[in-house]
Amino acid sequence: MDRNNLPPNYYGSPYPPTMEANNPYPNMGINPPYPSRAEPPSNTPQTNTSYETNQYYFTKYLNEHIGKNVTVYCSFTDSADWHDKVFKGKVTGAGDDYLIVDEVSLNKEVLILSVYIHFVEFDK
Repeated sequence: MDRNNLPPNYYGSPYPPTMEANNPYPNMGINPPYPSRAEPPSNTPQTNTSYETNQYYFTKYLNEHIGKNVTVYCSFTDSADWHDKVFKGKVTGAGDDYLIVDEVSLNKEVLILSVYIHFVEFDK
């Protein structure tokens, strides 16, 4: 056997296998091409309106009720003392993921993360 020729492998094809020998579709690469995704023009604002609507609805609604009396029902699942807690007071601020309630009777201002809030009641 000549040193320039490689010995055949078990199946009789040259070793190491070449791309042409193992690829049944020679016009395609090893990996099939991925379909290209249509990209919007760069001057078009890329917004997901349903996500933004849901994300900012909480903030927008609570900011409209700043200064009004509110009852906030919360659950803190990891706490034995504060498992279910009700906060009563006035809304002093709200953000994307929090609510600030001024509890006048306790002389405290409480910042509540929205993940703990079940629902909110406003007094008319």
